[in-house]
Amino acid sequence: MLNLLLVEDNEKLRSALKSGLNGAGAVRVAHDCDTGEAALAFCLAEGPPDTILMDVQLAGPMNGIEAAVAIRREFPRLPVVFYSIQDDDAYYRAFRRSGILSHYAYVRKSNYLLPEMILPLMLSLKSFH
Repeated sequence: MLNLLLVEDNEKLRSALKSGLNGAGAVRVAHDCDTGEAALAFCLAEGPPDTILMDVQLAGPMNGIEAAVAIRREFPRLPVVFYSIQDDDAYYRAFRRSGILSHYAYVRKSNYLLPEMILPLMLSLKSFH
C-alpha cells in the first residue's frame, strides 16, 4: 500500500481525489492539506510519505514547486507528482530553475484529474524513496 500526502487547495477537488485514491485499493492518503507550508510541516513532524501528489498553485505563500524544493532539502529522494490546470510555460521554467524537473512527473489536468490517470505514475515512483 502506497502512503500518500495529498496537497490541493481546492477543498472539493481534494476531497474527491482523496476518496478516489483511497478507493483504488493501492493507495492510502495518509494526510491531506491545502498549503505547501502544511505539507512541509507534516513531513517534518510525521516523517515523509511514500509519495506526494501536489498541485502547483496552492493557497499560502509557497507554491507547489517551492514546497517541493523545501521538502526535498530534508528528504532528497522523496518523489512528488505534480499536476496543474495552468497551461503556462512559466511553470515549466520554474521547474527547470528549481532543478527538480528530472526527478518529478508533471501531469496537467483539463477538467478532471482521475485517480487512474496518476496512480500508475505514483506507484512507479515508490522505488525512488
